[in-house]
Amino acid sequence: MAALLMIPLTTISGGAIDLMLHERLRSSFQNDLDRGVLAAASLTQTIPARKTIQDYLNAAGHSGYSLTIDEDSAVNKRVVSATAELPMETTFLHLVGIRSINVVAHSKAEEAKRNVEVSMVLDVSGSMTGSRMNALRPAAKSFISRLLRDETKGYTSINLIPFAGQVSVGEKVFDALVKGATKPVRQHDKSSCFGNLDKKFSEAIPDFKAAEHVPQFSTWTVGTNKGFDPWSCPTEETSATFMSNDRDALSKQVDGFHMFDGTGTHIAMKWGLHGLDPNFRDTLKTIQRNSTITINSNFANRPADYHDSDTLKLIVLMTDGGVVPQYRPNTGKAVNDQPQSDSEKNKTIVEKVSSTVAIATMIDACDTAKGHGIVIYAVGFEVGGGDFLSKLKGCASSPSHYYDAKSSNLNTVFQNIASSIEQLHLTN
Repeated sequence: MAALLMIPLTTISGGAIDLMLHERLRSSFQNDLDRGVLAAASLTQTIPARKTIQDYLNAAGHSGYSLTIDEDSAVNKRVVSATAELPMETTFLHLVGIRSINVVAHSKAEEAKRNVEVSMVLDVSGSMTGSRMNALRPAAKSFISRLLRDETKGYTSINLIPFAGQVSVGEKVFDALVKGATKPVRQHDKSSCFGNLDKKFSEAIPDFKAAEHVPQFSTWTVGTNKGFDPWSCPTEETSATFMSNDRDALSKQVDGFHMFDGTGTHIAMKWGLHGLDPNFRDTLKTIQRNSTITINSNFANRPADYHDSDTLKLIVLMTDGGVVPQYRPNTGKAVNDQPQSDSEKNKTIVEKVSSTVAIATMIDACDTAKGHGIVIYAVGFEVGGGDFLSKLKGCASSPSHYYDAKSSNLNTVFQNIASSIEQLHLTN
């Protein structure tokens, strides 16, 4: 009897040991899977989820496991769930035909950024006439519509920054920001651009009450500007909009864009950065307090702090050419008619900031933005080769954040950028 009872007693006792070992391995396996899934769900993670989790399990000494992964990425979140199975050979239970027991672990992790802030910095210079502007309008509108879907517009805001030689903030914003100035800032009612003749980049929010109001002037003689307005500062219909999630209003604004003289990309990038700078909050409050402009209550605390764990900040820069010098008239007049001849123009228009300095300022703005964790997508619209192209590529957060575009594929490029934002495949 003792001999006959020895086998079941040994199996029962040994089975208990096998089950204890199974639980010990399961606990360790679960912890290692949890660590891997947490790393894979990070919004800053650039390695594929499967490889990330495998690296954690392999580093812990696990082998021979099977792994099933489910990943869901949206514009502001990443969810990763995983199931892993690891066969454990038994020591005693094989006496009754149980040669292995599966160790099973399940894990799920989510990281979400509840807020998305985007500055769309769009070139509307004179060289954008014809097929280029005809391509830009639908591409920009489809991009806006994709980012501001019904399910995303509650946490997504867009700063729309059209630019030519200058950036116009519009009459209401301009007058709100200069209200109470010691000396009158507004010099004319033709347009609303704050001057920027700095020869070194500064991200500081300007003292608008002491700023220059850019004169209305032209570097083009009468009859030579074809298909665009000759002024450096865009007029009212082509002014900037800040912190909006109104899809229809933004699309209507894009439809109304005019084209103007000059390419002040460095100024536009600075305004794009202002729209994402936490120090711009007080400026936005001043605009609301001193004008009829309202900002969605969801965005009352925007721009968020840099590197805020709940906020993704992006700039999408689209331009079709190099940065040009900054000119000013030397007539002393706030409004100057177009010159009648080149000799008249040469006498009345002077260069204040060279293109070399302006490009360097643009690069400084790009570098500053990236230093604050802002992701920059740059689109070269039929730019061609040359030094400016390399500068533009360098503005982007990485080579994969730069896109060459033509009139025929600009919409596809904008959709690819929207998809990249949605999937958060950030490779910088």
